Amino acid sequence: MLATKLQEKENETLEYKKSTSELKDGIISIASILTKHQKGNLYFGVKNDGEIVGQQVSDKTLREISQEISNFIEPKIYPTITEQVIEDKHIILVEFEGTDIPYSAYGIYRIRVSDEDKKVTKRELENIFHKNAAIKWDKEISVSTLKDIDDKILEDFYNSGFKAKRIKFKWDSTKDTITRFGLLSSNNLLNAGHIAFSTIADLSVKMGVFATDTKNTINDMNWIHANIYDALDFCETYFRNNTKWKVEFNDGSRSGFKREEIPEVPFKAIREALLNSFIHRDYLSPISNEFCIFKDRIEIFNPGEFNNKYKIEDYLNGGGASICRNELLANTIYLSEDIEAFGTGLKRINDLCEEADVKVNFVKDNVGFRVIFYRKNVDLEYVRKFDFKSLTEQEQRIILHLEEHQSITRKDVESILNIKDRRANILLNSLLEKEIIKFVGTKNSSKYELK
Repeated sequence: MLATKLQEKENETLEYKKSTSELKDGIISIASILTKHQKGNLYFGVKNDGEIVGQQVSDKTLREISQEISNFIEPKIYPTITEQVIEDKHIILVEFEGTDIPYSAYGIYRIRVSDEDKKVTKRELENIFHKNAAIKWDKEISVSTLKDIDDKILEDFYNSGFKAKRIKFKWDSTKDTITRFGLLSSNNLLNAGHIAFSTIADLSVKMGVFATDTKNTINDMNWIHANIYDALDFCETYFRNNTKWKVEFNDGSRSGFKREEIPEVPFKAIREALLNSFIHRDYLSPISNEFCIFKDRIEIFNPGEFNNKYKIEDYLNGGGASICRNELLANTIYLSEDIEAFGTGLKRINDLCEEADVKVNFVKDNVGFRVIFYRKNVDLEYVRKFDFKSLTEQEQRIILHLEEHQSITRKDVESILNIKDRRANILLNSLLEKEIIKFVGTKNSSKYELK
């Protein structure tokens, strides 16, 4: 007569024990499986190869298993322990799960590798504790209270989400909105709400402009601590003021032309990469986010390891499930339509860059994750040291001409802007007073250059 066997072989979530005489080894396997996969099954009365041999089962037997698990696995778990009968043979099934990793059995931490229970090294244990704490960071209570919320940021966020139909309820109050978002505990914000909306949030971002392709020569450096949306505004302004934008004037319906600014790297791709770096960063890491503008590239970096379950290529090809370190934070930001479906950010960045013929690369290492946009034919010997957006449209057109042609004359200004000499002089004198341009040449051969 052929022996009855369970079809599935032992693996990383399934363990067989011949009888409860191997109870201690079974308890060790439970803790190992929990640390690796957070759930699994253990059978007593089954040989390693899956052959069912049976086991004497009584209420006392089930109770002893339950007590052993309760006494010697930390943190506590509450498994389901049942007797099963297969072809007149009695076996015991222990179904268990838990997310409070890592788990120890008899004071020792182990982890499941194939069908074996390996002892965890000190370094591996530190990494497990750190990763588990990082996953839960956004759900912990912060120092921010309701009075620390930036009302304008929250209201703008709500309006965007309501318009996108991702937020279904009508605005009542700040407290009601934050509560409905699941970001409030008593009077304090959870960390997800703190980092998104608080005026005392401390997202650390280093911003720098470098004269070459290394960090050796610094043209400008900034270091901010802010909430996600203020940090996003700072970085976007930094991008506008320290990169080159092509301006095209197309036919318009009333004014005769329509002004369109075209950045050297797609603005939407920069914004997406920045938001991703803020949402997915490891907030327990002392390392800052970085937004660096080099002569040949722009880099956006966030601390926190990229998940090891999928490759970057999986996401670029439209596969790869979302594995989010700060799930509550991501779920919140999603409501405003600032990000789309989870797990699609890298593909969107890549698609936007392909459309604009801009090379982009995604790099992961043991410290964090980096998005690199490569600039094309960019000369950064000149870096704007003034607020370009504060200039009038006509002044901006003069500056853009100077950036491309190095110099300009009054006649050039008259021709480019289709204005008379008096207006051209007023514009040039205004830029001189602002110390943005300088006069060069002689009275008979005068021109202007960027200062």
